[in-house]
Amino acid sequence: MNCRLSKKLLELFEQRARQTRPEKFKPSPSKEEILEFTQAHGIDLRDDHLQFLMKYGGGFIETYYGTNSFEDFKDYYLDPDEASVRLNNEQITPPGSTYFSFDPYGEATAINNKKGHLGDFYGADGIDNIHYCNIDSLLFCYYSDNYEFFKFFKSVDSKLLSKEIIENYKTKYRSYKIEEIYYFNSNFYYVDGNLISLTQHTYTKYSGGILDLI
Repeated sequence: MNCRLSKKLLELFEQRARQTRPEKFKPSPSKEEILEFTQAHGIDLRDDHLQFLMKYGGGFIETYYGTNSFEDFKDYYLDPDEASVRLNNEQITPPGSTYFSFDPYGEATAINNKKGHLGDFYGADGIDNIHYCNIDSLLFCYYSDNYEFFKFFKSVDSKLLSKEIIENYKTKYRSYKIEEIYYFNSNFYYVDGNLISLTQHTYTKYSGGILDLI
């Protein structure tokens, strides 16, 4: 159920985003174009990463530092200036991972080729800190953080709570947790028709809008 729910929520996010901000969905590269480049340069590419580039590779996620576009992806591997910056900052994707894109917060991320989780370039396997447990979680992060821009919900209520209350909530509603979605310290629950986000200190309830369509 949770897997179907996470996919349904992402579908509803995208549908509403296309209705309210169609200009965000720029033309993406074809499968053939992506594979031609990655195979020519010996770049490992997971299927979910390929599907992401085919759908959002026009540059859907835009930040001050860069985008998730296929052009930025290619620049990471081709641009001499970018290569120099990477070397100076030690921002080189480690063995077993592939450059992914800039995440919603403007951080350059890599994807673990075996496990599919995403994070920064530092650590034993390059992604010791799992910032996103999968690509869907990165998209979920972008959509939920930009709920006002896309007009996803009728109301959003956020409050600070003690760690004890947060932990009690997690225990009580364990079976309502959306296991497939996780980023940074954010966990999501679907309770009584509302989407609930919990961090270590905050409780946020999203109500109405696209949730009425589930």
